[in-house]
This record gives sequence, structure tokens and C-alpha cells, in this order.
Amino acid sequence: MRDECVSTVRGKVVKVARRGSGEGTIRQRADGRWEARYRDADGKRQSVFTKSQADGIARLKAARNDRDLGLPTRSDRLTTGAFLAKWIEGVRTSVRASTWRRYEIIVRVQLLPYLGHVRLARMQPADLSAAYAKMLDAGLGREPWGTFTGFSDAGSAMPRSRASSPAIPADS
Repeated sequence: MRDECVSTVRGKVVKVARRGSGEGTIRQRADGRWEARYRDADGKRQSVFTKSQADGIARLKAARNDRDLGLPTRSDRLTTGAFLAKWIEGVRTSVRASTWRRYEIIVRVQLLPYLGHVRLARMQPADLSAAYAKMLDAGLGREPWGTFTGFSDAGSAMPRSRASSPAIPADS
């Protein structure tokens, strides 16, 4: 819902539309970028930065939509380690205790040391290949890798599918 209010722009009095409560705001920063601000489901203020006003409006609308659907806030800063920590706690009630223990060991011992620092939004198949090579060098073998790629096939909110994962080489 938008209200109209009176404002001055370059010395002239003009009518401008105001966004309603919870709709967010968009402004141009001094450096030329556009900043769209909104509050997430937890009430925390979030910002997205774009090069154009139209992109800012689109991202603001998408963020509000995600918030209204109860989806988690997309963050460029979210690391794979933070995501896996949330995921492992979320999956705890949907699998057997022995399965959860195995997942927790795989995440804590075998995935976090190699992928925990990588930003989730920027993860590439090359990051997965490098992590797998390091796991093999450390003597971890194929098993954790197969389990990890299997998570994404199970529809458990992992951002990558097996199709975008690197091929797992055959054992020699």
C-alpha cells in the first residue's frame, strides 16, 4: 500500500509515493550504486546492492517474496560451513539417529575442513573437485564424496545437483 506525501525535490514541492510498512526502501548511494533495504522474517535489516534502480526494485521484490514465503534470506556471505551447520541441525528430526550421526561425522570431519570456508553463492564445480582431490590426498577415499553428492540428489536444499558436480573418478 502506498501513501502519497509531499516532499521537496531540488527546491520544488512534489507529490511522491511512500512505501507502506514492511515494503522496504530503495535509494541511490553516493558511489552511484543502488541500495534496497528490507527487513527479513527475523526483523533484521538486510541490504542488497545493484548497479541500476530497476535491478534494485526487482531484487527487493524477490527478497520480500521470499520473506513472505518463509524462505531463508539469501546471503552472498553465507559460507558452506554455516549452511552445513544449519542443514545438519535441520535434518536431525527427519532421519534415523544413526543416519544423523553419520551425516554429522561426514560434515564435521570430512567436509568442513575442505569446503567450510567457501562462500555458498560462489561455489563452483572446481571448488568441489579441489576439495575431493584434497580428501583423496588425506586418505579419506570415495565414500564421503558419494554421500555428499547424494545429499543434493535427495532434495535436501543443497544448492547444487549431481549434474553440476564434477565426475567422481573411478578407483585405480
